[in-house]
Amino acid sequence: MKTVMLFGGAGFIGKNIAKTLLNLNFKVVIFDRSDPELEHERLVYVNGSLGDLDTLRDALKEHSVLEFVYLVNNIPVNAGGVNIDDLLEINKKSIEIIYQYVNRLVFFSSGGRVYGQGSLAHSEEDALIPICAYGTSKVILEEFILDLSAKNNKKTLILRPSNPYGPYQNIYGNQGLISIILGNIISGKKIEIWGSGDEVRDYIYIDDLCLMFLNLFLAEELPHHIYNIGSGRGCSTNQIVDICVALNDSFKPNIVHKEATNLVRKNILNIGRYTSIFSEPEFIPIDRGIKEYYHFLLRMKI
Repeated sequence: MKTVMLFGGAGFIGKNIAKTLLNLNFKVVIFDRSDPELEHERLVYVNGSLGDLDTLRDALKEHSVLEFVYLVNNIPVNAGGVNIDDLLEINKKSIEIIYQYVNRLVFFSSGGRVYGQGSLAHSEEDALIPICAYGTSKVILEEFILDLSAKNNKKTLILRPSNPYGPYQNIYGNQGLISIILGNIISGKKIEIWGSGDEVRDYIYIDDLCLMFLNLFLAEELPHHIYNIGSGRGCSTNQIVDICVALNDSFKPNIVHKEATNLVRKNILNIGRYTSIFSEPEFIPIDRGIKEYYHFLLRMKI
């Protein structure tokens, strides 16, 4: 039985990946400061945070981890004026320890924050021009991981996801447009939109993301180290608002637009590198995905 450790696995993407791997008879070790609140005989939870190097080392040895998925992040997405050097150093020390034990590290980077401005769909070969501290940190860690894996003769896989949404995402947080809007609808709050609302993003339902992840994860050999994970389709903020609001006839939307600087006008991912190896997924359409997610939230009474 193969063991996979999910570093930061109690979060939105981590919990969904954990369920996907458990369904395929993997043993899953979630290393996180928060309890994932998942129950399974092949699931192990280790309480620890980024920087708990001794705990991390002990868990890697105890569970004989050979496959590692790096989801943790200590640099806020919307942070401004952050000195990231010290925060990056914590990541680098953790990654050095990880490569002492595992055969492969899968690193979740960012498809929305590393490419910068652009009118065409971004491919993995595009120049990386991050415009925020979060994006910059992802680029630096990508380069660090590629260099360290080569030096240690280890495998690595870097994934650049677009904007996933779906079950287990925090609807009362500050990240994830669709989740935030649905949370405001459920709680009867105003909807705040940063920018004009014409900004276009690539959204992907979490089940589709997990499928693309799984195909790449299970592949014996891959021709590249880096892959975009997205739908390859764009949808504006205003369109997302309209889809969400239409789900609740009794909700009277109070939509407030706020001025924002340095917003990327358009960000869509080119997934041609992925589809050159695997067939293109039958993506869940954005309106159906949001509807399914909304009814999930109502059933869960979140």
